[in-house]
Amino acid sequence: MASACTNDSTVRDGLLSEAHFADIGELKKHDHGTMDDAKRRARGDLALSEWMRQAWAYQPGCCDEPRPVGLLAVEDARKLSVRDFVERYEKPNLPLVITHAADDWPASHGAWLPAQLSEKFRHRKFKCGEDDDGYPVKVKLKYFLRYMARQRDDSPLYIFDSMYESSGSGGGDDKRRDCPILHDYAVPPYFREDLFRMVGEHRRPPYRWFLVGPKRSGTCVHIDPLNTSAWNTLIYGLKRWVLFPPEFSRDEVKGRAHVRKDRGEDDEAIDYFNRILPRIKEAGGARMAAAIIEFVQRPGETVYVPGGWWHAVHNLTDTVAVTQNYCSTANFCRVWPATRDGRHGMARKWLRLLERERPDLYAAACAMNAADGWSMDAAAAKHKARITEKLAARAKRRAEREAARATKKARVAGAGGLVVDSDSSSDSDSSTDSDESSGSDTSDTSDSDEEAAGSAQAAVPRKRVDATSRGPAAGSSEDEAAAGSSSGAGATARASKKPRLGGADG
Repeated sequence: MASACTNDSTVRDGLLSEAHFADIGELKKHDHGTMDDAKRRARGDLALSEWMRQAWAYQPGCCDEPRPVGLLAVEDARKLSVRDFVERYEKPNLPLVITHAADDWPASHGAWLPAQLSEKFRHRKFKCGEDDDGYPVKVKLKYFLRYMARQRDDSPLYIFDSMYESSGSGGGDDKRRDCPILHDYAVPPYFREDLFRMVGEHRRPPYRWFLVGPKRSGTCVHIDPLNTSAWNTLIYGLKRWVLFPPEFSRDEVKGRAHVRKDRGEDDEAIDYFNRILPRIKEAGGARMAAAIIEFVQRPGETVYVPGGWWHAVHNLTDTVAVTQNYCSTANFCRVWPATRDGRHGMARKWLRLLERERPDLYAAACAMNAADGWSMDAAAAKHKARITEKLAARAKRRAEREAARATKKARVAGAGGLVVDSDSSSDSDSSTDSDESSGSDTSDTSDSDEEAAGSAQAAVPRKRVDATSRGPAAGSSEDEAAAGSSSGAGATARASKKPRLGGADG
């Protein structure tokens, strides 16, 4: 039943304390080096000293639980049927909090405590950001957890990993199924219809993420990619949410006009919730006051975010969560127009499969194409040109960075100094992987549309970086951490560019 958001202070069982990190080890000098390198790549616009320039960790109240705002439905999974969910929430496109959906998960019974995660995955690398070319910045989990326990950054790095990699010997779909994290949770019954599954794991966009968010990290306001709906289940910690209905514009909810750069403000999640959001609400007046929803998600709760709803998340404490995006019959008419444009290669294959397996949805897609005057063939030509342009821009940025490094070497060498090439010096264990997984979060070039990108890919080879290299020099421009800080699927670039993510959290 629908009820006002509640702030039940008795729900405290899933909050992580210092004791939960006691067995993961101290943050050694080597670990500091690893995390510093990840920071340089994830946010090249910031010097290391600037990660704490606003001293949010020492400002009282910045991570306090706020008063809930707006009306939000709260349902018990033990009483809510799938049919009722579809009729009451999915079809009307209304958000929802579901309790007790994760009661039987191994993740809810200690499998995702820091010590257990460190024991199982200590040497596995997880994505905590992206570099300037969209390649993931990854660090070993043991280093990240030590950083998480002791960091004081304003907007920390944030693990936001698609959890596809496996230590198993299999490849492809077998490799994905073998990922141990996938055995620790189950998709709630309300979200099990997944129409993107038709095209296969290799063709579909990234859709599931394992989240480890330090206190003060989060994601800035965004809509999930391709207008998909999403669910987010929190295992440990507290997440603060804000949701805006689809009728609000990007400018209204992002509030960039309210960021006071002259005062050193940023637009990371912690700035957004503590400074920018109050100004947005004041400017929005009664219209926004009647529509906005703010609440705190507690351990064991699942948040359902319908497609098209703007949302942002701030981790009030250290958190561990899982999120997935999906397309179902109920939201197909919102997802198809976005997919035919944003994932053209996949959309062509999907349409053929729908004709065979879901003729009702195939007819709906064709009707939408006809009504919009949309031609799949014309879109293919535009898609090819877009990919070629993006790859050329990527190559240009890379060449400019290499030229800058060469100029610096020559200048210092002429002065009789010594320069260590940061791309070849030995590093800790963070890496910028450049295999196919690196494109998993860039929806425009990871579509495997061979006919669109073939010649362009050949002309612009990817730069492969060894797992022990430092990556870009400290002065290079890089993407903001996927985690780490703000995000937003489809967020526009700024000085520190936003990662291209999905999921109800990002």
